[in-house]
Amino acid sequence: MAYDSETRFSGSIGGGFRIPFNDNVSLNLGVRGYLTLLDSDSSLFCVSDSGEAGCLLRSSGSTFFQAEGLLGLSVRF
Repeated sequence: MAYDSETRFSGSIGGGFRIPFNDNVSLNLGVRGYLTLLDSDSSLFCVSDSGEAGCLLRSSGSTFFQAEGLLGLSVRF
């Protein structure tokens, strides 16, 4: 199996807002999404037994998406 490094386009976008409870305390909420373009065909957990071959998991795709959510509490003195 050959491994190589490739450079692919990746971008992210995010946003959030602050909900003030009073002058000193606020709740912070945010989200961010990441999208990477790729070209992948993968097989995992493969065996070759008695002339038969099979893989438990196969995947292929052209994008990979990740997301995160943020929750915070701000206190000012």
